Amino acid sequence: MDYGSTASSEIAFNEPRPPPLPERLPLPEGKDYHVFFSYRNTEEDRKWTRNVITELENRGFKCCDHELDFLPGKEIIQNIKEYIKRSVKTVLVFSKEYNESLYCKIEVHYSLHMSLSEHKHILIPVKREDCEIPEDLEFFTWIDARQDIVLWFPQFLAAIKAPVDAGFTQPFLQFHKYENFDTIFEETSTSSCCGEAFQTRYIPDYLRRSGIDFNPEVLTEHVAKVSSTRLVKQRVFINPTRLICVIAYYFIIDFFLGGLLLMV
Repeated sequence: MDYGSTASSEIAFNEPRPPPLPERLPLPEGKDYHVFFSYRNTEEDRKWTRNVITELENRGFKCCDHELDFLPGKEIIQNIKEYIKRSVKTVLVFSKEYNESLYCKIEVHYSLHMSLSEHKHILIPVKREDCEIPEDLEFFTWIDARQDIVLWFPQFLAAIKAPVDAGFTQPFLQFHKYENFDTIFEETSTSSCCGEAFQTRYIPDYLRRSGIDFNPEVLTEHVAKVSSTRLVKQRVFINPTRLICVIAYYFIIDFFLGGLLLMV
């Protein structure tokens, strides 16, 4: 998603959104959109997404398109967080260029963070063309939209209408990765004579790092091997504190016995 590009603004200007239908489907309290669409700002992805939005809006759904709905002058990341929160469901439109966009990655991670933290089904991954699905979304069932729309749209529509709290389970206990999503680093450059040449924010790599999968039996076996080594076995004898206590013990005994002998 390339926010703020000239091409995007021209298309948004030349192709205004059609007027909303007089009657919309009801929305839950605190929500302003039924669906938030996350897509890359390429001509093909934009055209495909707009066609799907039109199909949904003709059925009474209200959809969020970042090019038409994001508040100008506001930080992009803040817009992303706000509008995902204001939407019931989030549709991720995967294409070959999608994973190359920083903002698309942020939308994936933040929507996944919300899904796991709130224990709600809000994510709908859609594969528009042959491409890779991000590792963190491999446990989600995705919609194959590489075929004609009449073949996959009924399944897509059913996913949008499905309740968000229907038997949610937390897969792979990966929530810890997203607990500190708001910890966003700020990177700046001072190489410009007129001030900062650039200023950007990004999600630290450790927040996107996959969890470690290990066999408990193998771990126990390695711990046993380490514990059986000579160094660990003999650690009590090479402990300097232990050595001082032993010397002091024998010195006190010798001093006490010597004193008794002198008294006799």
